[in-house]
Amino acid sequence: MGRQVGMVGSGLTNTERGISLLEHKYFLDQSKNKDFITVKEHLGRDKYISIDINHTTSTHSTEKGGCQLCLGLLLEKEILVDIAISATSDYSFSTFEVGSTVDRKILDFEKKIQDSIGEKLGESIKTQLNREMGILISKKLNIILERPNPEVTILIDTLYGVAEPTVRSLFIEGCYVKLDRTIPQTRWPCRKCRGRGCSTCNETGQTYPESVQSLIAKPFLKASLSSLDSFHGMGREDIDARMLGDGRPFILELKTPKQRDLDLPSLKSLVNDENEGRISISSLSFVDKKRVRELKNTSCDKLYRVKISSVSTISKEKLKKGAAALTGTVVEQRTPKRVSHRRSDLIRKRGIRTIDVIDFSDNHAVLEIRAEHGTYIKELVSGDEGRTKPNFSELLDSQCKVEQLDVVQLYLQETEVEK
Repeated sequence: MGRQVGMVGSGLTNTERGISLLEHKYFLDQSKNKDFITVKEHLGRDKYISIDINHTTSTHSTEKGGCQLCLGLLLEKEILVDIAISATSDYSFSTFEVGSTVDRKILDFEKKIQDSIGEKLGESIKTQLNREMGILISKKLNIILERPNPEVTILIDTLYGVAEPTVRSLFIEGCYVKLDRTIPQTRWPCRKCRGRGCSTCNETGQTYPESVQSLIAKPFLKASLSSLDSFHGMGREDIDARMLGDGRPFILELKTPKQRDLDLPSLKSLVNDENEGRISISSLSFVDKKRVRELKNTSCDKLYRVKISSVSTISKEKLKKGAAALTGTVVEQRTPKRVSHRRSDLIRKRGIRTIDVIDFSDNHAVLEIRAEHGTYIKELVSGDEGRTKPNFSELLDSQCKVEQLDVVQLYLQETEVEK
């Protein structure tokens, strides 16, 4: 009964409110109809509360002596708490919150009482139940009851006596260097079977057996006892390109981890030792989910080193002249043919900051190109049959192509975050 005026009187439990309600502030009047109980409280300005609980005989029955408001549910807290603790016994966590589903009969009856009161003075049974079960779990496990953003949310079905934990993902940020020109950044499902496994992919479901994602994730999945992961990079490089310098920022998401207390320095060493000469990672730290969006929406200029070839011999002077002509320009790039099957057919404008000739011999050269994020460097050199304008090939009057491409540096100190 005290819960129906749960918003009145600070420092009291609902049980104390109920006792006070019956013994001190309220009186029962059965003079007109013994089956109709009226509970009245003077609220000021001659206003009273009237609660009818007679209608429950057919739809809200309870055993003799039982509570007609909660059907004894609040007496089952300890049992439900034990069920919740058992359901989360495989998981390591330090913060949590509790939610519950309650029999619709109880909720409907509670609403009728609140409607009779006509004042927003009551607390729902779900709110009280969640709070009291949360306190009990917190004491038994010595962990913090926290909202929002708890590590585990426990949903307790009070009607069927089961509990289901929802575990917040672990997010680990770092930077990776990629030296292997044969692996993609993320897992690449087989186009033929769409990841199900077939003879084309040797039943792996993957176009490439390994990726930067899989090589990094492997020891983290084992340490966290997670079954799934996602990889969020700040952009990506081509499969045949290297990522050098300080590396590319990424966030590894470990889903439904059973172990959250990970030794990041040891895991970093494990990844680097097992993949020496292929990839390495650094600067690991735990981050929040919101950091994923920030990372994905962050962009910066990049410095590329490209080895190019020309079908005809060109002079160093002509090469430098072409580089100077592109420096400081904005090129228009229609979606390249090589990615048109998975990218929208758009024309993108990208700024070319600088182009320097690093090495030269006959029909080969090494260039360093600083360009705006999202620039298709291979097409900037080749022209992609006129889909990128201006381009290096037309300026040199000789068809050129990229033989090797490295991302040398990301200018992270000059990042821009898209709103």
